Amino acid sequence: MTDPQVLSALRFLASFEGSTMAGLTDIVSVDIGRPQEIDVQTVLGSRVTFGVRDSDNQFSTQLLHWSAVHQDSASRGRMIGTLDLSVTNHAPLRWLDAAAAPVENPRPVKPKRKPSRRHV
Repeated sequence: MTDPQVLSALRFLASFEGSTMAGLTDIVSVDIGRPQEIDVQTVLGSRVTFGVRDSDNQFSTQLLHWSAVHQDSASRGRMIGTLDLSVTNHAPLRWLDAAAAPVENPRPVKPKRKPSRRHV
């Protein structure tokens, strides 16, 4: 692979696996359609945009910011809808609408067993 966007996405995924966010959410998709940006969608329905920068620790700083926003939103009882970390100062954030928030599946209900009838 020589496409810089693909290589950046792979570096991002490697950085994500070593970050605290890996224990908090799962990534569903990675979009590399826009130059110098990586869009990530999480299992919780959040969409986070990361900027592709030249520094070696480009994603570690952005992942720390994502973690801080995630923890702050959790303490407020809210969920991230969209977060644009490609912006270096004052990253745009939109909350996820409560009606659109994915509901965690409760434990699967075990089917009721029919009583066994024994004929004598």
